[in-house]
Amino acid sequence: MNLLRREFRWALLLMAILVVGLLVASNWDHSVLKNDPTAFAARTHQVLEGRIPYVDFEFEHLPVALAPMLAAGLLEKVLGNVHYTLLFWLVMSLVLFEIGIVLNRLGRQLGQADVALRWVAMSWAVLPLAAFRVDAVSVLLTLLALSLLLAGNEKGSAWATGTAIAAKGWPIVLSVVDWWRGKRVRAALTVAITIAGVAVLASFPLFRSGREFFGVHIETATGSIVGLVRSLTGSSLRSEVTAGASYIEVGKWALALNGVLGIALGLSALRSLRNPFSWERAIDLIGVLTIAVMFVSPLLSAQFVLWITPFAALTASRRVRFGTAAAAVLTGVLVVFWYFDSSWWWGVIVARNAALMWTGWTWSQFVSRPVTQAVPASHV
Repeated sequence: MNLLRREFRWALLLMAILVVGLLVASNWDHSVLKNDPTAFAARTHQVLEGRIPYVDFEFEHLPVALAPMLAAGLLEKVLGNVHYTLLFWLVMSLVLFEIGIVLNRLGRQLGQADVALRWVAMSWAVLPLAAFRVDAVSVLLTLLALSLLLAGNEKGSAWATGTAIAAKGWPIVLSVVDWWRGKRVRAALTVAITIAGVAVLASFPLFRSGREFFGVHIETATGSIVGLVRSLTGSSLRSEVTAGASYIEVGKWALALNGVLGIALGLSALRSLRNPFSWERAIDLIGVLTIAVMFVSPLLSAQFVLWITPFAALTASRRVRFGTAAAAVLTGVLVVFWYFDSSWWWGVIVARNAALMWTGWTWSQFVSRPVTQAVPASHV
C-alpha cells in the first residue's frame, strides 16, 4: 500500500494543479486559456456535421490533433448541456494523467523512481495551459514510443512514432535516435514518410491558409526581443493576430535568426552521435533536439515548454532540470498576465527564451561529451 501511495503521489498533485487551472479559466475571462478550445469546438462541430478538414473548412492542425477535439465533441453530444471547453479540459487532463503513468513506466525501465512526480513538480506552471491545448497528445505518444522501444516492441514503437508526428510534427526527432542505435532504414523511412505527408497536406489550400502569417511570432527568440525594444522605446508594436497566434511585423531576418539559433543548438547536440549509444543519452538528445526545433519553428507558443519537461525529468542533470523548471515558471507568468503594453511582460518572454537556450546549450554539452561506459544499442 505504501508503494502504491508513493507511485501515485504525482497524480494528486497533477489533479490539484489542473483543477486550479479550470477554476481560473471559469471565473476569469482568460482568453489565453479559453480561446483555443473555442476554435476547437467550431471545427469539431463542422466535422460532426459531415464536413471534411482541409477540404471543406480551414484546419491548420495535423490530422491526429483532431482526435481530442472530436472526443470532446462526442462527449458534448452524449452529455447534452455540458460546455465544450470543460469537456476538452477533461479529455486533455486524462491525457496528462496518462503521461504520468507512461513516465513512471519509463522510469522503471531505466532504473529510476518517482519520475512522474519530478515531471509534475517541474511542469506545474504550464500544466493548466496544457489542459486547454492539444500538445499533450504528441508528448504522450512520443513517450509511449520510447517505452515500447525499451520493451523491445519495434513495430508498436514505429506506429506510436508515426502517430506522434501526425499529431504535432516535433517527434520527428525520434528518427535521430533510430539512426544512432543503428536502425537507419527505419530512420530514413520515418523522415521520408513525414516529408511525403507534409507535401500532401501542403497541397490543400485550406491547410496552407490556416498557417499563413506575417512577421515573427511574439514568443520566439527574436520576436520577444523586438517586442521588448519597441515597448521600451514607446514605438508601435505593429502586432496582429493571424494563423491563430500573435505576430509582430518585422523583416525576414527575424525568422532567419531564429533558425540560426535552433540549428546551432541542434548541431551542437548531434556531436553525441560520435559516442556509443545509450538510452539515457538518447533521451537527453531528444530533449535538446526538441528545444532546437522550438527555436527553429516560426511559432513558439507557451505550451511548447511541455514538450521538453518529460525528457528533463527522466535523465537530465540537476542544472538542466532547474533551467527547464525556470522556463516553465516564466511561461506561467507570461500566460497569467497577458499584457502586451507592459515592458516587464516582454522582458519575461525574453527571460523565458534565455532560460530555454541556456538549458539547451547546457544539455547539449552534457549529451555530446565522451562517455566511458555506454549501454549497447542492442540492449533494450
